[in-house]
Amino acid sequence: MTPFRPEVFKWLVFRMLQEAGVKLLLHSLVVEVQMSGKHLDGVAVWNKGGKMTIEARVFVDATGDADVAYLAGASFEQGNEAGKVQPMTMKFRMKGVRLDEVTEYMKRHPEEFYEKSLISELGHLPLTGVMGFYSKWRQAGLPIPRDGVLFFTGPEPDEVLINVSRVSGLDPTKPEDLTAAEIEGHEQVQLLERFFRSDIQGFSGAYVSQTGAQIGVRETRRIVGEYVLNGVDVLSGRTFDDVIARSGYPIDIHNPQGSGVTANFIKDGGAYDIPYRSLVPVGVENILLAGRCISTTHEAQATTRLTSSCMALGQAAGIAAALASARNSDVRDIPVKELQRKLRAAGAELGRKEVE
Repeated sequence: MTPFRPEVFKWLVFRMLQEAGVKLLLHSLVVEVQMSGKHLDGVAVWNKGGKMTIEARVFVDATGDADVAYLAGASFEQGNEAGKVQPMTMKFRMKGVRLDEVTEYMKRHPEEFYEKSLISELGHLPLTGVMGFYSKWRQAGLPIPRDGVLFFTGPEPDEVLINVSRVSGLDPTKPEDLTAAEIEGHEQVQLLERFFRSDIQGFSGAYVSQTGAQIGVRETRRIVGEYVLNGVDVLSGRTFDDVIARSGYPIDIHNPQGSGVTANFIKDGGAYDIPYRSLVPVGVENILLAGRCISTTHEAQATTRLTSSCMALGQAAGIAAALASARNSDVRDIPVKELQRKLRAAGAELGRKEVE
């Protein structure tokens, strides 16, 4: 895990975008699209100035919920076989934590912690991720369908990022459900702050310093693309000739209807390829996907949705869109080998020393 300062990150993103010559338009929501057959001509957005239309040769849908591709008529799937999506979570940070006390408690009560929480190296490696406090969690009886406590330390020496809240059974593409989830997420944060302060070693003087800008959504629409990445592809560490990104993160499915997490790890601790075809929607001509809405099954999306994967997908989709625009071609017709060479030149990890 790599802790970072969110306020610095916000500034850095703007700086990087400006250095790259990006024209930014904030506080704007997509409301409709303009189509010529299967070709997307423009995207209408609504903002403080009213309604305006953005035209382009190629569009990248990085909305998370695939809003643009959905409005353009692309086919999509959502959730598991029953249509249920993974739960939402309101992450939050606490400061004033005595991590030395957490460490000492873990040493005295190893049975209370997940075996992969770095407990075997306490005292020799910095404490980064903690999953456990199981008996304390069960005794508290909080109305949150989780099995235990999960938090990550840093970047400050008294700071942790907590991933414990869980809002299940709601559809994030429905505004009423998303509103209810946002409210419930903040309610759970208050419950959890009191629980941590009263029950968790090292947190007696800690306090909530920040909550997410909005509730965290793990899963909504998954657009059907030229290739649908599946769970077998992931777990077998499959490679593809049109690889544009890789991930070593396991399949990590938070139970859509209760507590628990289903985790399945990649064969031999390896990694899997994400093919370019999973960024190309079926049925529309000039749209690329990036982020958690790419073409996958419910199982595969439980790993491609992670931040590092989404960053790699965005890099690939951006370069591919530039290639298609420069060539005035359909996104299906760009030379994938050239895309791979540009990605590698920019430092992307494609799992191969050279692209033929």
